Amino acid sequence: MEEKEIKKNRIFYGGPLFSVSERLFNKELAEKLRVKGYEVILPQDLGIVFKDNQEIDYKAIAERSKKEIEKCDVLLVNLDGPDTDSGTALEAGIAIGINKPVIGWRTDIRMVEYPLPWNGMFELCTEAIHVPGEFGKESIDELAKEINEAIKKVLG
Repeated sequence: MEEKEIKKNRIFYGGPLFSVSERLFNKELAEKLRVKGYEVILPQDLGIVFKDNQEIDYKAIAERSKKEIEKCDVLLVNLDGPDTDSGTALEAGIAIGINKPVIGWRTDIRMVEYPLPWNGMFELCTEAIHVPGEFGKESIDELAKEINEAIKKVLG
């Protein structure tokens, strides 16, 4: 009897990646989701593309991210901050434009557009979750659990 290969759901993780703390958080959350059986694409792991070995090729990075979004089963976007990262917002727009499920998540306790904890445009996400955590009891495991439940709900 031939064994069937189990297809992992492919997640593109959109979020800020410009500081060490952002990249470390992204990496840790992605690992928590991988343990749950997902294939997680982190843009920070795709590598920086250079022109002439000196200048960053931003267009090539954007094109690669767009291709990865097109290949994913679901887009996961970090909505933290006083305003969502502009690149993340564009990634969400690309996915929504091609009818990919988008799950937005926010841990930030600041309200952006009362009574919403995020910019109102993110109401177009397939699912949006707010997991602010209690001071002193923050848990990336709790966030990963909530995201996992949202993914299962969205992908059936």
